[in-house]
Amino acid sequence: MREPPPIASETEHRGPRPAEDLFGKVRELAPRIAADPKTAQEFASALDVAKSQAEKWLRRLVTEGVLRKLGRPVRYVARDPEANR
Repeated sequence: MREPPPIASETEHRGPRPAEDLFGKVRELAPRIAADPKTAQEFASALDVAKSQAEKWLRRLVTEGVLRKLGRPVRYVARDPEANR
């Protein structure tokens, strides 16, 4: 009798995890989505995801320097690529 295939948690991940692949695509799209300031809800709608997921990604995008967070009302906008040179 054959053994069943191992469960995902029992195997080693080779290469980036799917969540990291997905975030990589979000990182690629974020500057275009936020060319003009967007709220977290507008960002979520553009990606068709829950606002809570968008907020997690937005925090990471700000930390990584892809977006800037503006205040009152809170909005996110792409960083000027020339500013990092």
